[in-house]
Amino acid sequence: MAKVWTRIRQTIERHGSAAFLSAVCAAGSVPRETGALIVFQSDGGFFGSIGGGRLEYEAIAAARAALAAGRRRSAIPRLAARPQPRPVASHLN
Repeated sequence: MAKVWTRIRQTIERHGSAAFLSAVCAAGSVPRETGALIVFQSDGGFFGSIGGGRLEYEAIAAARAALAAGRRRSAIPRLAARPQPRPVASHLN
């Protein structure tokens, strides 16, 4: 964990800002565990991984948007590795 905080400090010193994302929940068969971390730089570079694939791609896009907008705090919407099932409506007569 100390390595991540060092990377965040270095990124802020070099680029003026950084974004940090952590996987807060992992369930089922997932490529990375809860607590997986990624640090984003304003130039598009990053350090770490939350598992790759679509999930990481969406996280990178959200972090880049937050950094480009200069937001100091930003809530990234819940990201899921696969689409969540939609509730099925049932009608009773």
